[in-house]
Amino acid sequence: MVSNNALLEIHGTRYHLNEEGRLQNNEDWNEEVAVALAEGDGIVLNDDHWKIIHLLRDFYKEFNHSPLMKLFLKETGNKLGKEYSNQEFLNKLFPGDVLILSTKIAGVPTPHKASLIKDTQPGEAAKAAGSDSKKVNEQPSEFIFDGVTYHLTVEGNLIENYAWTESMAEYLAEK
Repeated sequence: MVSNNALLEIHGTRYHLNEEGRLQNNEDWNEEVAVALAEGDGIVLNDDHWKIIHLLRDFYKEFNHSPLMKLFLKETGNKLGKEYSNQEFLNKLFPGDVLILSTKIAGVPTPHKASLIKDTQPGEAAKAAGSDSKKVNEQPSEFIFDGVTYHLTVEGNLIENYAWTESMAEYLAEK
């Protein structure tokens, strides 16, 4: 059971959680922790959940980061079968945001795209930033470049990395 002071207690062992209810120390993860985290989000884990959880943990061990959605879908399809790369199927397993919820339960960090600042509604950061480049929360979650809105992670990395150009890099460096 998750308490108000960001602790998860299982059989007398306490696990510290961050403000998002994720493990502060990913090394504390075990299957009992996964079950408790899932139950806290209203999920009863079944074999399909465990396949995804173990895939995420193996991926993280191998590459030291969690996959973005496109890679996640490719990995699940290649390693678990085509039905596991179906977004609708995954949304039923992990309702809401597949990557945020599945990585939380798997005890691995949230991928950058999934950790996009969520406090800002679409368009707000760019409007607030305006032409004088005022920053929102020290780092805007989005910006407009050549008439197109692009998004940044909390760390300031471009999410739509396919759109990166040298002129965009120069623009961002000036900000």
